[in-house]
Amino acid sequence: MTKKNENINFQIKLYGLNKYFIDLVKLIEIGRLPKVLMLTGKKGQGKFTLTHHLLSYFFDKKHYDLKQSIILENNKIFLNIKENTNPNIIYYKCADKSVKIEDIRKLRTNLQKSSMNNLNRFIIFDDVEGLNENCVNALLKTIEEPSETNYFLLINNKNNTILNTLKSRSIEVLFFLSIEQKIDIIQNLLKDFNIEQIIDLNKSTLTPGNYLRYNQIL
Repeated sequence: MTKKNENINFQIKLYGLNKYFIDLVKLIEIGRLPKVLMLTGKKGQGKFTLTHHLLSYFFDKKHYDLKQSIILENNKIFLNIKENTNPNIIYYKCADKSVKIEDIRKLRTNLQKSSMNNLNRFIIFDDVEGLNENCVNALLKTIEEPSETNYFLLINNKNNTILNTLKSRSIEVLFFLSIEQKIDIIQNLLKDFNIEQIIDLNKSTLTPGNYLRYNQIL
């Protein structure tokens, strides 16, 4: 189940990562969600999708179907997680070293100000392994400043070696999908996106996200 328009193409329903998701929801419910959470695993496993669902639940439980892991259309976070239109969610895409140290310094300044309506604020670093050493060191200074409202979600796709200093400041969740889980997720996504299967599922070692990309190219 997906939502599509000219700018958005994401999964309304979460597949295959439900156990990870429910464990994090339980931490939210008891007020123990880590301030710095690193989601580590191969690119295309669904870590960003899980992040989208987690924040959709966090900010608008009324419009999230927890039983079926579905973001409902009236959810406050429905379309804007990557577009920085929600003042309580700040998103950075770190691939190709696109995030500079000036961006981290500006973030640090902004985080010293109160969040909108004093609500919790989430800062997402996607492809965090793409940050250079100077950016990581600046981010560490930001992370280490005490805050009641700021949470950092670091998505580590393992494309580059990540500094141990950043790992040591994070609670790391390692993602693993069995062959059966990957096939099940891919089959659901092919159906939802209405994509013809070209690559043999039983011979592919691709993660679900990468499978869809290469399958569409072929």
